[in-house]
Amino acid sequence: MVCSAVAIIGFLLLIATTNPNAQYAGLFLAAAGGYPLIPIVVSWGTNNSGGSLKKGVAAAIIVSVGNAGGILSSFIYPATDKPRYIKGHAICMSWNVMVFVLAGIMWFHLGRANAKKDARNTARGHDWTAEEKKPFEDDGDDVDWFRYTL
Repeated sequence: MVCSAVAIIGFLLLIATTNPNAQYAGLFLAAAGGYPLIPIVVSWGTNNSGGSLKKGVAAAIIVSVGNAGGILSSFIYPATDKPRYIKGHAICMSWNVMVFVLAGIMWFHLGRANAKKDARNTARGHDWTAEEKKPFEDDGDDVDWFRYTL
């Protein structure tokens, strides 16, 4: 969420001002906030997918959707919009707003899911042993000992 906020501020500077110094700062903020999101989103998505199959599919979907950005950029940053590229910057800022909001929703949702799992584990009265975990090891994030990463 912090990275998205930094990128949003950067895109706002790029859109709102014609001052070259402010736009240059906005460019650095947009890049500094946007580029770290790629490994963060991939790792967060895979860490919150239990089991090797779910992790592999999650990583593939996240990377595939992320790579679509290269295709979209040729349409949202046409040469006719130069030199300010307001439409492209506004779309990128909108995506960062969406990431910010969805990350907040997921943080809340996963925190509640962890709390429910903790309550069920506490009600059990003892920790899960390796023998007890064995039959459920392929159930991924559906088991009570799996913790979502916040």
